[in-house]
Amino acid sequence: RLLVENPNQNYAIVYSDISQFKYVNDALGYEIGDCILCDFARHLKENEKKHSSLSRSSEDNFLAIVEYHDEETLKEHILEVNERFNVNERIKYPAHNFNIRSGVSIIDPSKDISIAIDNANIARKSVKNSLKTVCKFFDQTMRIKIQKETEITNTMKNALKNKEFIVYLQPKIELSGNTLVGAEALVRWLKEDNTLMPPNDFIPLFEKNGFVVYLDFYVYEEVCKKLRDWLDNDLPVVPISLNVSRIHLNDVKFVTDIENL
Repeated sequence: RLLVENPNQNYAIVYSDISQFKYVNDALGYEIGDCILCDFARHLKENEKKHSSLSRSSEDNFLAIVEYHDEETLKEHILEVNERFNVNERIKYPAHNFNIRSGVSIIDPSKDISIAIDNANIARKSVKNSLKTVCKFFDQTMRIKIQKETEITNTMKNALKNKEFIVYLQPKIELSGNTLVGAEALVRWLKEDNTLMPPNDFIPLFEKNGFVVYLDFYVYEEVCKKLRDWLDNDLPVVPISLNVSRIHLNDVKFVTDIENL
């Protein structure tokens, strides 16, 4: 209705949440957490522009349709409003930060508004690890990144099953004698189309979704096979260094699993 009644205005979707709000709930309790959400809703309502609309979509996620004249002014306004909320809440709860993460997407009147909402959400998620109040505008590189991560996530299990992950051994040379003294195991993803994906493109994602645990043990097994082959053929054996994800450090069976391997 707002867009229909004001066809000559420029509008944007602002998708906001409170950074690490789960920990606020855990520390202060859900009753106080609900009060903070009410404070945030009230704060946003009080700072609405003339032509705008506000709603809570879920949990600590809030959506707003706001008018704007230029993106920089809009960004400054959002940051100022969000930071003021942080300051006000810290007066009540000094041991906690209430940084707000906002994603913004310009509304294209020729397209369904749900597209702008999705894009604003993508922009918000792109800064979800930020430890300060932040406002990020959507751009197409974010969507490309999401699509790439989705493709990797959808194919990673079959790739492991089909042994598309290739282990390379980077030699370690003792310079004074120019002799081989060890190696480091590195993994690359050789995809079905014969393109080679470097670890920076998939390891950070595997760290986030936990799949790195399975990939690590795949690498450990491949390295153990290589060492066993060298031993069986009376070839010189050198230590091979392996990466250990921090996720393993929370697994009480990690040492046992390594010993079994």
